[in-house]
Amino acid sequence: MAEDVGKGLGRYLAYRLLLLVPLLFGVSVLTFLLVRLGDSSPAVMVAGPTATQAQIEDIEAEMGLDRSLPVQYWTWLSDAVRGDLGTSWMSNRPVTEELMEKLPITLELIGFGVAGAIIFGVLVGVASAVRQRGLVDQVLRIVTLAGVSIPIFWGALLMIAFFFTVLGWAPAPLGRVERGLTMPPHVTGMLVFDSVVTGYFATAASAIAHLALPALTISMITGATIAKQARAAMVETLGSPAVRYARACGMSERGVVWLAFRNALPDLIGFFGITFSLALGGAAISELIFSWGGLGQLGLEAITNADFAVVQGFILVMGVLTAAIYLIADLVVAAIDPRVKLQ
Repeated sequence: MAEDVGKGLGRYLAYRLLLLVPLLFGVSVLTFLLVRLGDSSPAVMVAGPTATQAQIEDIEAEMGLDRSLPVQYWTWLSDAVRGDLGTSWMSNRPVTEELMEKLPITLELIGFGVAGAIIFGVLVGVASAVRQRGLVDQVLRIVTLAGVSIPIFWGALLMIAFFFTVLGWAPAPLGRVERGLTMPPHVTGMLVFDSVVTGYFATAASAIAHLALPALTISMITGATIAKQARAAMVETLGSPAVRYARACGMSERGVVWLAFRNALPDLIGFFGITFSLALGGAAISELIFSWGGLGQLGLEAITNADFAVVQGFILVMGVLTAAIYLIADLVVAAIDPRVKLQ
């Protein structure tokens, strides 16, 4: 039986990996065209406002922009497959190096934020579904509606105004750690983890304090969406024939709720993947407001400065990350729900 399950999951993994090929190809094409078909030429930005037309043409030839679009795309894609995404004209550093340096910073923020959102959303959604049309349900639905309605940038500003300005509980939103503290040796690039495992506990405490507000902002905004989905899934499963049969057999209410939650879990896990990918976009705004210095802030600054190589790399990495998140979510659902592998 276990061997059959393993084979079925292996076939499903192979099928999903095959589907990633055209998806990533489409992402690469869109990434390339979004930059190349814009009004501004990368060569003009690199040359500067005082450059002559001859200088601009020389830079275009050096960057390969004088070639046809198919040739440019094939050259860029070949380099990207080898890990070469070009050089930033702002920092004069390899784009791949910059992206890999910023990626763990964003993943740390997203990881804590989405983990909090899942805990908050599931607890609120389940409690609201179990107490349908009661006082608890009404209050929780108002809370989730408020969370869904607040844009993430507004939520971040409210968090700063309340917890930093009014109460003074949070540190200033100026980076990931207090200035003057010793940074830990690089292990993963995630400051909290690196500080804890290397024994830099003062730095870890400061990093956690600085992480709290941006992560809480993501948790509250995305957690409200999860709560609405969790409530809807639980209401559906609580009214299913399997749950009604369990109640008729005398199963305790706690057992009924657990059974309904297990039946709703595959749908929720799929939605967790969607939430994580959406949080990647929302994190860019949070990083900018909190001066977090992660991948999202790098991408926004690159767009502002027309740093085209970084913009291309940022869009490509975000597309690959999103595809990977959906793949992981689908594999987890397939592992716990045998119906998926039969379809």
